[in-house]
Amino acid sequence: MNLQHNGALFYVRGVTPFKEREKQKREAMRNLHYLKDIALDAFESHKAELKGDGKAGNWFLPLQLYVLPKLGCLPVSEITQTDIRNVLAPIWHTKAATAEKALNRLNICLKHAAALGLDVDLQTTAKARALLGKKRHKTQNLSAMD
Repeated sequence: MNLQHNGALFYVRGVTPFKEREKQKREAMRNLHYLKDIALDAFESHKAELKGDGKAGNWFLPLQLYVLPKLGCLPVSEITQTDIRNVLAPIWHTKAATAEKALNRLNICLKHAAALGLDVDLQTTAKARALLGKKRHKTQNLSAMD
């Protein structure tokens, strides 16, 4: 009786139960796109732009070492600026160049996720940068060899 009533409500709203189930499945699948999968997919799509088709793996390394161990198993739609800040804060002042690369490449991954149709806030990395503040790291030049 209850199922018939719910089915009748779907039809009154102009939605069939089949379409409603499909919509629920799509929403459930939307949350199953983990950052580690999106990052690999983004790397594959950017290989053509990289020197030597990215065989050295240098493009992916900052993500692999600092971001993916902590955020890789999160759905990309659930990543917030505080998550990114918490991951990059330990290296933001000590390894500023690496942290900047990781943040930029994470931004590329989020743009890739948005291009795939996932619900992602593209301002997340900019907000995380604001939370992290200015870098105190001073670059040091190496003295010339005699």
